[in-house]
Amino acid sequence: MNEEKKYALALNCLPYMHPNMYHALLSRFGSARDVFMAPRDTLLEMRDLGAPMADLIKTSDPMKLADDEIALAQKLETNIYFLGDYDYPAPLADIHFPPPILYIKGEWRKEDRLSFAIVGTRAPTAYGRHMAQKIAEGLAKAGICVVSGFAMGVDVAAHKAALKAGGRTVAVLGCGLNINYPADHFSLKGKIAQNGAVMSQFGLTAAPGKTTFPIRNRVVAGLTLGTVVVEAPMSSGALITASAALDSGKEVFSVPGPINSKNSVGANRLIQRGHARLYMEVADLFDSLPDFARGWVTQRQMGLDLMAQKAIMELTDEENVVARVLDKGEAHIDEVAGLCGLPLGKVSAILLSLEIKGVVKQSAGKMFMRS
Repeated sequence: MNEEKKYALALNCLPYMHPNMYHALLSRFGSARDVFMAPRDTLLEMRDLGAPMADLIKTSDPMKLADDEIALAQKLETNIYFLGDYDYPAPLADIHFPPPILYIKGEWRKEDRLSFAIVGTRAPTAYGRHMAQKIAEGLAKAGICVVSGFAMGVDVAAHKAALKAGGRTVAVLGCGLNINYPADHFSLKGKIAQNGAVMSQFGLTAAPGKTTFPIRNRVVAGLTLGTVVVEAPMSSGALITASAALDSGKEVFSVPGPINSKNSVGANRLIQRGHARLYMEVADLFDSLPDFARGWVTQRQMGLDLMAQKAIMELTDEENVVARVLDKGEAHIDEVAGLCGLPLGKVSAILLSLEIKGVVKQSAGKMFMRS
């Protein structure tokens, strides 16, 4: 790594260094090295920089910061990419104030540009979680990478579903890669790195905070061809991702929800105001793909449709009866039994068989829905 890249790495690692300020500093001084060499008074001439950041720049040892970061990256088996590098994810280079540096554990592949973001609330209902899983599964089976922000709720549900379907997924963190956040998903982070990539633009030890997540959301939108919003209240960060996607001229889809559900207000408003297209099925997303990808996805989808038809044909008469009941929507096992006119024990065995065949899914409280 040359000297200028080390200065750039050190500048990006400084606490509270926003990418907008990073680019403004390089535009003003010409190089990261010259930022560190600039007099304090000259730094303070920068709008919005502030005395604390100017003092931090002047009191830091950039070479030590860079060397420590490089050593930690090697220990974590993490690669460091600079804006302009050949392997830097091309979609991000075109967004406003692109990440100057990206840390990637795993592998970002060029074909991952064929991707969609799935985002939503950290506290989804069973419906929201199911929809996130169903969309991610459909995309993964079609060979489309699933990108999300690795947050609790919708994000993690989408990552897990993509992996379960044998697809690729990319997690964009709102903290450094050496920070275990969310704490319960350390093993999931490793699985994603093995079947996709975990990435962040923040220094390896940067803690999550109020400013880091909106920055993360812009990267999620920037990496992908479009964004699907699943259950987002008006305060949800998912709406920031949707806004960033719209600003970049990308498609935004929104999953409709009950009008009396707080979790669906933001998602429904996107549709109402014409900012998002109504999501009904994964084929809606395929229709928005660029020409170079449509033919390939169509062929894969035709194969999946044939497999699905075969699976339906292999159901027993009683399994078909139960499955048709759930076509109307989610239902409790007691309700399913009543509508089918079958004993509860029999229906329980049929539902288990349908789960194994991938036709239905069970949520909390013995509620069942079609997969």
